[in-house]
Amino acid sequence: VAALSALFAVVAACCTAGAWLLPGVRGDEERCTVLLVAAVTAWLLAEGVLFVGGVIAGHSS
Repeated sequence: VAALSALFAVVAACCTAGAWLLPGVRGDEERCTVLLVAAVTAWLLAEGVLFVGGVIAGHSS
């Protein structure tokens, strides 16, 4: 579960870094917004995977 969550977290971190650090993206409001929305979505998926995995693990023991 943690490895799958980490995958989403890495995607989120890359999207966030790209939106903040790449000058071509920073200067284009639409591209920056798209990357930041993708980052937020990936962070939510990472948290959701941890939550659901924890619930499943809690019920199976």
